[in-house]
Amino acid sequence: MEDEAMNTAGYVEQADARKCSKRYPQGRITVEDNNLRTNVPVKGLMVKARNFLKIKRTYTDINGNFRISKKYRKATIVVKWRNRLATTRGIDNWWKFYDIFFPIKFRIGQFECGALDNITFNFPFTADHRSLWNERFAASHFLNSLWETYESTRTDNINNPPNKLRVYLVARWFNGAAFTPMFSQVYGRGFPIEEFMNLLQLKLGRAIKGALKKLLLKNAPDIFIPTFTDRFGARQSEFPDQRTNTSYHELGHAIHFAQVSGDYWKRNTYPAYGYNLVAYGGDYGPKNGPFAPFVGVTEMWGFYFGNTLTARKYEQIWNTTGNNAAFTIWRTNANQLENNIPDDNINVAFANDRSLSWIPFGYIHDMTDNGENAALTGVNDAVNTYTLNGAFRGMQFNVTDVCGYMEEVLRRNGFSQDLQMRLMMDSYRWQCWAP
Repeated sequence: MEDEAMNTAGYVEQADARKCSKRYPQGRITVEDNNLRTNVPVKGLMVKARNFLKIKRTYTDINGNFRISKKYRKATIVVKWRNRLATTRGIDNWWKFYDIFFPIKFRIGQFECGALDNITFNFPFTADHRSLWNERFAASHFLNSLWETYESTRTDNINNPPNKLRVYLVARWFNGAAFTPMFSQVYGRGFPIEEFMNLLQLKLGRAIKGALKKLLLKNAPDIFIPTFTDRFGARQSEFPDQRTNTSYHELGHAIHFAQVSGDYWKRNTYPAYGYNLVAYGGDYGPKNGPFAPFVGVTEMWGFYFGNTLTARKYEQIWNTTGNNAAFTIWRTNANQLENNIPDDNINVAFANDRSLSWIPFGYIHDMTDNGENAALTGVNDAVNTYTLNGAFRGMQFNVTDVCGYMEEVLRRNGFSQDLQMRLMMDSYRWQCWAP
């Protein structure tokens, strides 16, 4: 009956494939890690097998392996960068703006008979940040970072990010800053289209805005992540370690959101970052700006979470494989936390062995480590009794500034090392108490 249906519909090649027995399509999907000079599994990637009469989907596991639970003689294999935790969309050209309404996807190919037993594909790095290959490369590394973030939240016993995140990977249109507005989580179907257009710096006519509005209500973005960097003097694709850190950082904000709710974002996050963008042309603003205390506490968690998870990941790779590049990435991210030098005039600047900023993200790290290079940083670090879990306890709904964060952490951790915590905050150039 299946043969007859395919012949009638003109799918003769499908009927011809019946000369072999049915197979379960299975294989492995990987992505290039050009830092480590190897290929790594893509985790949590949707894989679909389809032919004329049937469709079945599954997801890759921690090793990038997949196995479709329905048998085929011949099937087309398609992957989509989405799962129950997040969906990625790409923005690369204004004339393909409709792409934001669909998950990033790719047709791997058509396979039949024995070829269904071992389907493999690797997504390579490309230096062209505007290419679709870079979009797929970026989406693959984001899914890996998402998977690893959930591993960390289980280990550290803190909130997960909200489910069903809408993540936009952007190749142009803004200045390269990642941000986490959480529009779909905050507004749902009440998403403000005007704010979205302003964020993307789009100038569209009234008719086009009206046509897009209904679609945007169903596709409001939560996280924006650029697929490029300007760090080397010319815009180009980011390497995996940079993508990993950025993804962890933004997912750290999503974890904060899960703890404080959408109302917190509306009352605090939008006014602060919106004001800074208008007044200073950047999302952080200066330390003497009116919203610096709020930006300070929000970003100190983001930078701490991003660097901490990146350092953990590459330390584990170094310990397992001895890869020298992994060692360098681990130590760079760890040093930027350990040697965070307070500077009232710098938002944030990173070097291989240190960082400078008025945002005191090193403070959270120093709560959890032992010792400090005080001669380099000027930080008075005598605190060592806290964990990532204990630090996250301070990111509460009532906390809207750096000093309030310190007080909340102390209160929720039994005022452990109270004096040392206060003196350390002083040395980070935040005067929160009177001795």
